[in-house]
Parts: sequence; C-alpha cells; structure tokens
Amino acid sequence: MARQRYPLDRSAAFTALLHLDPEGFGKSSGPETTKTISEFLESWYGSDDTDMYKHVQNWLTERQHGAQRAADGAEVEWFDHPHMKLPDVPEAGQ
Repeated sequence: MARQRYPLDRSAAFTALLHLDPEGFGKSSGPETTKTISEFLESWYGSDDTDMYKHVQNWLTERQHGAQRAADGAEVEWFDHPHMKLPDVPEAGQ
C-alpha cells in the first residue's frame, strides 16, 4: 500500500536532513538540496517506517556507506586499470 503524501513532508524532510547532516546537506547548493530531498522522500514513501527522523538517520548512514563503497571501488579500479600500471623498474645491480 502506498504511503499517503502530505504537503509538509518536504519541509519535515528538509528539517531532519539539516539537523542530522549539517556539514553535508546543510552546505549543499539549491539544486543539490532539492535532489537530496526528492531522493529521500522516494525512499520514505517506499518504506513502511513510521518515524521520518529515524528513517533519515538510516538513509543517511546507508548513503554514506554506499558512497564509501563506491570510492573504494573506484580506487581499486584505478589501480587495476592497465593504463595506470607503473612500469617495471629493474632492481639495482641488473
């Protein structure tokens, strides 16, 4: 069953995101802020959670872990990329 949407959902999401992520969300630009709120609300509407504040906490944690996994993957991909290998250097005395 789809969650009922309320006119103040966006305002409540903004407040919770700002309170829980002042360094990230609080310092983002207007378009990025709008995108983040929209992404969060889609997650919220698709969940069975009843506490938006706790859902924001979990959503931010999942998002941070996802970003870290993506960064770790990018780091591995860079080192595994054939064009990024360091040339073989002969050892001293050869």
